[in-house]
Amino acid sequence: MMRRWDLVPVAVACATVAILVGVFYFGVFQHSTYGAGPYLYDTGLFNYIVGPDSRNLEMPSAINMPSFYYVHISPILVPFSFISRLLGLKEFQPLEMVLILGFSGAAAAAFVAIQYYLRPLGRIVSIALAATFAIAFALSGIMRTTAAYPHIEILYVPLAVTALLLIFHRRMRWAWVAFVLCLLVREDAGLEMACILGAYLFLAAIAERGIPERMRDLLPFVGVALAYPALALLAQNALLPIESNFARIYSGAPAYAHLNATLLAHRWDVLTHEQPQALITLASCLACFALRPRWIALTGLLASLPWFLAGVTAYSETAGSFSLYYAFPFLVLPLVPFIVTAELPSAKVVYVDHL
Repeated sequence: MMRRWDLVPVAVACATVAILVGVFYFGVFQHSTYGAGPYLYDTGLFNYIVGPDSRNLEMPSAINMPSFYYVHISPILVPFSFISRLLGLKEFQPLEMVLILGFSGAAAAAFVAIQYYLRPLGRIVSIALAATFAIAFALSGIMRTTAAYPHIEILYVPLAVTALLLIFHRRMRWAWVAFVLCLLVREDAGLEMACILGAYLFLAAIAERGIPERMRDLLPFVGVALAYPALALLAQNALLPIESNFARIYSGAPAYAHLNATLLAHRWDVLTHEQPQALITLASCLACFALRPRWIALTGLLASLPWFLAGVTAYSETAGSFSLYYAFPFLVLPLVPFIVTAELPSAKVVYVDHL
């Protein structure tokens, strides 16, 4: 185990990466807001929701909808209104605060995951390589397109990576905290986490030729990850009846009547020529497998399949090309193989701090 003193340079490097990324994206948001001009509908909407004038995700009066809960179940945003009032934030500062936490947090989480994986190379080398990776990750195509059309889904990335690190390092008390916060970003965050954990268990079962050693650790998280979005969507449909987001964006009405070979060929052409960042990110999921071929190193790529299929067959052209923020779940996946193939604590019950 690393001594506390040894953690100091790692913590300093991680904080430096987070600050650099935060400063960079603050400049991006400032330029977008006051220079180039943002897409005002969504930018203004989110800024109001997390700003000092909103209460419990209340929508602005100009929107013909009383609450953001009609759109997404995102209770993680509720405290930001209070923080905005407490700090006296104005103009676009509330949304910038949320976004910088998301982008800086994502870079910091990437640094931690990679540095731990590279620890056998030595402290200096592992820190330098992890910092380089984290900054490159923060400036990658999907991150930049998400910043160009700022949405709160970026909060999913640091929380998901943190939860996975804690789960696989068997720090279960804190893992549940990070995991629950991750679920509260959006109602479908649980499905994305279930895909990751389910993909790992499937590949681990193949590699171990039987029930995976970490089945006991992961099953409670898989269960909650599947149950929460189901309950959230049931509650939304019952209490806040509105057109289904899935039907409006993905399945269409009637369901998948738009789907044909011409559409799929068009989507593939867009992904390979006009919007390649999604495919590049998915290809990077194989980096860990290339370094050391193992079944579980394919976890990120396997976990991408449900979201990828939902996207390329989507009714919406924007979702179908993974433009804007629609590829945000993919940002976690290249880090997953490094998390699950690193040197991890024993899977024996005695070495876990269950609740």
